[in-house]
Amino acid sequence: MPDDEFVEKALEVEKGLRFVDTPSKLVWRGSDERCWIRVVARNGAMSNYVEDKRDFSDLSNKMSTLLDHPAKAEKIADNSVKTFGERYLTPAAEACYWSALWRAYAKVTKQTDLWRLEADGTRTKRGLGYETFLLMSSADMLDFAVR
Repeated sequence: MPDDEFVEKALEVEKGLRFVDTPSKLVWRGSDERCWIRVVARNGAMSNYVEDKRDFSDLSNKMSTLLDHPAKAEKIADNSVKTFGERYLTPAAEACYWSALWRAYAKVTKQTDLWRLEADGTRTKRGLGYETFLLMSSADMLDFAVR
């Protein structure tokens, strides 16, 4: 993830708006670049943001260029909505992310039996699938307890 923490939060809040994002130059940490390099596009026909210098000293020039070329600005804004609002930050994409996270977590944690043996000899499935849990009402989620 870039060290500009606002990028992720801003994209989440603004994902439904058509705008041209102008973050400062992105700085990558560790393996973040492998994940984000496929998502953010600074140049070309699929450009979805306009990169600024770390100190924002060229922001005025970047904005002037976008104002002088409204079709380019609209294309970047449209690409941003398509990339983030309609693909990576949709409720379905977020559900896939959380589901994958829980599956990965399950691989590195102590495994428990999926079935519980009741006193009468019957077996009852423990827990609830993540996708099923997501479909519950908020009140039912709050009252849910693994038995």
